[in-house]
Amino acid sequence: MITERTILVCAAVAAELDGLIARLKSPLRQRIGGRTMITGRIGNLPVSLLITGPAMVNTAQALTAVLETNPPPACVIQTGCAGAFRQSGLDIGDIAVASCVIDAELGIEAPENDPRLTQPLPFPVLIRNANEIRQEYPVTQTLAQSALSILRRHYADSAIRVQSGSIISVSTITAGEKRAKRLYAQFAACMEAMEGAAAAHVALYYHVPFIEIRAASNRVGTRDRDNWNPELAFQRCCDAVALFISDLEITDNV
Repeated sequence: MITERTILVCAAVAAELDGLIARLKSPLRQRIGGRTMITGRIGNLPVSLLITGPAMVNTAQALTAVLETNPPPACVIQTGCAGAFRQSGLDIGDIAVASCVIDAELGIEAPENDPRLTQPLPFPVLIRNANEIRQEYPVTQTLAQSALSILRRHYADSAIRVQSGSIISVSTITAGEKRAKRLYAQFAACMEAMEGAAAAHVALYYHVPFIEIRAASNRVGTRDRDNWNPELAFQRCCDAVALFISDLEITDNV
């Protein structure tokens, strides 16, 4: 449940939002902080779609520019394609709703005999609501649980899997099985992407509710682009976000 305030949806590239842009009523394009944002309505709710550019620095800059120059949105939804960890049971085209977002590369390099890639920082990078954030960012659980319920109900009779789990953010895309196994052993994540931790950090800093919804375009590990399907992932993530938005109830409180 959200207020009448705008729902802000972020993605790295325009193709990850095309399916939502097509659904907007009376779309209006504008430039904020050097980025493109398209506003309109999906159903009865106002929606803004922000093309941030890829990876964490672009995401942080774009989202900060919007939050500094506009009224606070009802929530921020990070979306787009991602790599699915084989061990999670997810495959190409499946959907994940983040239970938390993890900056997989933030920390201290682990010793050579440590199976982990990193150890936690000895200091927080952000403190909010008495929570010290060192590597793992919370999502707004009420919205995440609502999204999970809505999507599982919608896809119950299909072959599309919808799963809740941590989504890690990386600056170095995994390209080998050894690193993929180490990442999964450390984080037990369902997907790997590049922007969520930055969006979660900025949203938490500005006290804005946040969730991440992704669709898998590939499997994490050895890069085999012949078996990628980004177009399917773009379609599925837009479908998932649109279903979530369309099913939300409007209330005076988040």
